[in-house]
Amino acid sequence: MKEKEMIAKGFNAGYLLAQHRPALTEKLMPALKQSASSYNSGLVAGASQWQKEQAATVQPYQPRIGHAPDPSASNDHSQGIDL
Repeated sequence: MKEKEMIAKGFNAGYLLAQHRPALTEKLMPALKQSASSYNSGLVAGASQWQKEQAATVQPYQPRIGHAPDPSASNDHSQGIDL
């Protein structure tokens, strides 16, 4: 198998491993980074890509601890209307 094919197979395996088994991936990375094989290099690159994509995803808004939300910024549009 060609070197580029081995890297691609390793990349895909690393991406999926990081996606589905992140704890196992973290344990394997130190040993895989020391290996000189094309497959392992791809595996490390795939896992790193998954981690980069996850870090880049937009996190939902979470107010900082100790800061109350502004009551004047309420989404309640019925304020001041008597029903």
